[in-house]
Amino acid sequence: MLQKLGNELWYLNTRADVYYFSRIPNLNRMIMDKKELFNETYEPELREIIRREIGRKFSTYLWPKSGSGYKVSAGIPDNRDLKLVILRPDDDGAQIPEWIERRGESFREYKNTLFFALADTAAFARLREDVKTYLALQEIKAGVDSGETPQLETRRDEIQRRLGAIRRDFSFNVRRMYHALQIGDRRVDLGQPVAGSETLSSWYWRELTSVDVGAIATQLGYRILATKFLSNQERVAASAVLEQFYKNPDLPAPADPAVVARAIQLGVQERAFGLAELRDDGIDPATLRYGEEIPLDAITFEAGIYLVSKERCEAIRAQMAATEEPETGTKVSPTPGEAEVPTPTVDTGAGVPGTGVAIPPVERFKRVRLVVSGIPASKIADVNRGILMPISRAVGDFEFTLEIDVSGAAGLAQATLESQVKETIRQIGATLRDEVLE
Repeated sequence: MLQKLGNELWYLNTRADVYYFSRIPNLNRMIMDKKELFNETYEPELREIIRREIGRKFSTYLWPKSGSGYKVSAGIPDNRDLKLVILRPDDDGAQIPEWIERRGESFREYKNTLFFALADTAAFARLREDVKTYLALQEIKAGVDSGETPQLETRRDEIQRRLGAIRRDFSFNVRRMYHALQIGDRRVDLGQPVAGSETLSSWYWRELTSVDVGAIATQLGYRILATKFLSNQERVAASAVLEQFYKNPDLPAPADPAVVARAIQLGVQERAFGLAELRDDGIDPATLRYGEEIPLDAITFEAGIYLVSKERCEAIRAQMAATEEPETGTKVSPTPGEAEVPTPTVDTGAGVPGTGVAIPPVERFKRVRLVVSGIPASKIADVNRGILMPISRAVGDFEFTLEIDVSGAAGLAQATLESQVKETIRQIGATLRDEVLE
């Protein structure tokens, strides 16, 4: 009797458990059902996930429209900024040569500034499923939060945990999808990315600046300047040298113009070539810098600044030495056939030799502080040429404080402020002491 009663109680309890658990929806089944809803609508979320993983090393253009025609390529500017173009997952890159060659209806000049990221088909399929699962879990969680599915309240932690796991892997999965780059007509496979979190642009930057790839130069040897630009000519504009590094795909793209300036600095110091100003269609010997150390910030790419071949520098220096007046008190050898002329007596004090007229002493200042305001932005080159460079030549490298206070109806984009202005401040080793943003 007792045995029979026990069996009946067990049966009733079992039926109660079955009834209770049958009231709890199957989470995996719900996920599968809801994923179907996102088969055609997952792209905005995927695009946003990729956008968050890009980073700020490049000027980035995400998913430009595929196809040919000037309207497509016109969306990618033609300037010296290093540009990362991330293609759609279904884009095989067939239009890349056209985009490199043309910008809109005109030919592109800065062809060496474009880097294209192409998607791996298999990795895209995996990430697409993760995105759809993520969207399904978000919708299920919203139902739990709103009280529409109270049966899943006990699964809240599991839902949150699964959301976090998918979100945590987005960085790796985005890089795994975009592990191939096209640089000009060359395709580079970066291989398997490292696990964990890292932006796309940081990964690309490290690989593109590596010795193996060498597409972006953070350092340049001065010999490449001498060989490439001065082997068959005696001078070349510094601005033309800089431009060629951004235009010619056969050269590495400089990470920054300062990379080329540093190569020029070393080349002048090592007597591989010189640096001078061009005036009246000729090299101004007084401005020639050759075999000496120049402050890096004194090297500019303004009009009129030229690299001068080693041979031409030696010739200019020899000519200058030959035409220099003999030092005071020395004896000049007479030209054959002419009578020897005694050297004039020179005053022992400061004065014009042989005249007795005193020259007033040159007044020099141990410290100079100038406060200059109202400088138009268009006159920055004149400020560098006429103010900074003469001071630098006189006293060597020096530091100065730059105060900028600008306003305008259009405003300054945060991306420009962060990726260009502040990034340049960091790269040159300067300090941002104050910042007011309104």
